[in-house]
Amino acid sequence: MALIGQKLDLDDIYNADWQKRFAEPAVLGAMLRECGISFVEFSSGEDTSRELILQTAEEFSSNGVFLSLHPHLYKELSPEIFGDSRKPGIKNILLTAQKTAGITGVPVPLVFHGGRAEWEPYFRPMKEALLSVKAFFRWIDQAVTDSFADVVPLCETQIPWSESDEGMVRLGDTYKSCLELIHETEIGVCWDFGHTCRASMIGKQGKFPDDHFLSRVSHVHAHDTIQTLSGPDDHYPLDKALAPWREYCAELARHEYDDTILLEVNPNRYNNIYDFLQGTRDNILKLRDYFPA
Repeated sequence: MALIGQKLDLDDIYNADWQKRFAEPAVLGAMLRECGISFVEFSSGEDTSRELILQTAEEFSSNGVFLSLHPHLYKELSPEIFGDSRKPGIKNILLTAQKTAGITGVPVPLVFHGGRAEWEPYFRPMKEALLSVKAFFRWIDQAVTDSFADVVPLCETQIPWSESDEGMVRLGDTYKSCLELIHETEIGVCWDFGHTCRASMIGKQGKFPDDHFLSRVSHVHAHDTIQTLSGPDDHYPLDKALAPWREYCAELARHEYDDTILLEVNPNRYNNIYDFLQGTRDNILKLRDYFPA
């Protein structure tokens, strides 16, 4: 049975104004659980404290909600320059996820991006960046096998910069390139519906992945993409615009997908807690058409 989660922001949920508009973390956890949410996912950066993540795990776990974690790219993480000097920082990320799993009693999906080539701050050439990122995922794969059994590492499909690979390239921005990053590892794919939709829209890849890609998917970021005057914008509720999420879900269901699906929908798309909870229920019902409880 696929488990459905909801994206939240750590800074938001501890902000007094946000809590007035929505709810305090402990209350919000109970509300989301009643809607059918099994887990919440938080992004983290270099300034995110382990203590805050573990405190939040305690609060949500008390309502039967577990956590997944999504460290964003930052200077000390940057997979495109992976080497021995980066290993202690990445071990700390893995340790935080392991400790979180110890609190919630559920293995923690840990979603990594694949880094960048030909872009600031390091401007690594494509070939060199690709080799570093492959080494990054091989090292994580081995570290999890050796020491972090309750962590589920994942490689997310990234937003494409352009149709070509000239200039900045977000490594892993197509089905094929994402698989290339995790070749010869046991690491799974986090399939981001909005990101791969955008890669298809600009002609960088076909609309649908092949069976090899689908067999590696073990976490999903489900959201819609809209077109604005300044370009595409992500993290909208399902059924709002462009992403062929129904077809994506049908492809996963054909592969009997039964892992985790995150509603990567920003709560701030909703006016208040009532709209947010109703929108969450609606999105869950749409997903349950393909992945019954």
